[in-house]
Amino acid sequence: PYCKNYIDQTNCTDVLKVGLTCKINGSLSTVSESVICKSIGFSDYKSLCDDALDTQCITTSPSCTVHKHLLCNNESSCADKSDENSCIWSSLTNKTCVRKGGKLPRPSLRIPLSWL
Repeated sequence: PYCKNYIDQTNCTDVLKVGLTCKINGSLSTVSESVICKSIGFSDYKSLCDDALDTQCITTSPSCTVHKHLLCNNESSCADKSDENSCIWSSLTNKTCVRKGGKLPRPSLRIPLSWL
């Protein structure tokens, strides 16, 4: 049910379906959570975001792959909670930022040192 280039999965008007915010062709837009990390399962999916943010995913366990902005956000995105259990809280900075991924509204969260 997706358009060939997945462009129908952008500019979500339903905030419950927004997966992340990024620039698409230079303009700030939203991407549906239904295509986040889909480069793993769909060979024709490249990226919608100019910076490929929608494809920056982490496999936290054999049964779960999540977007990196959903790691260590105090909400389990994986049924086995591996996205939160794998956090090493000492490897987070004391500085915070509002991440581009996750449900709206997004809280300000500590930044993983691995992102620096």
